[in-house]
Amino acid sequence: DQFIPLISLNLKKTYLVRLLKIRKILESSEFFKMHEVIGSSLLFIHDKNELAKIWLIDFGKTRKLPNGQTLDHRQKWHEGNREDGYLWGLDNMIDIASKISEDQR
Repeated sequence: DQFIPLISLNLKKTYLVRLLKIRKILESSEFFKMHEVIGSSLLFIHDKNELAKIWLIDFGKTRKLPNGQTLDHRQKWHEGNREDGYLWGLDNMIDIASKISEDQR
């Protein structure tokens, strides 16, 4: 709560645009569909000049799925389905970022 008000509206919008771009790229990526992504993170970086980036990091536990299996990364996890919820989490971050940006207007 204390960190978010310190970020300007411009930075919040920049982060939101970057999250939307990441989601679009991941949704169309064949590589992403064929890999289970466990323990990955998003790294948010900005400077005093309001240059902002978000990077996907920590892919040490990413594994290719067997036998041409694919994931949509939005399904609920249950034992054996290998769904990681990556896009579900990203969707939630985008919803939160959108609400934060709207609330500051």
